[in-house]
Amino acid sequence: MSIAVPIETGDIPLPLSPGVVAVLEYGFARFAATCSCGWTSRRRFLRAAANIDAWEHSLHEKCDVSVPLVIAATTRRPLAG
Repeated sequence: MSIAVPIETGDIPLPLSPGVVAVLEYGFARFAATCSCGWTSRRRFLRAAANIDAWEHSLHEKCDVSVPLVIAATTRRPLAG
């Protein structure tokens, strides 16, 4: 007779856990979708095209979408005064 031992996986990260996808804004008319699972789209001139890339990736790969979706990747320098 064998006894089944419960396996606790509370501290072990699941290998198939979803990533988080976001659109990074690199400045004027430069956007790219990227995910924490390692996926990165090509750079786009339109924010809408990068948003579609992000949503398509989240649907196909079962990754989560970040809130807010678009994140500024660069800091804006203050105007010299």
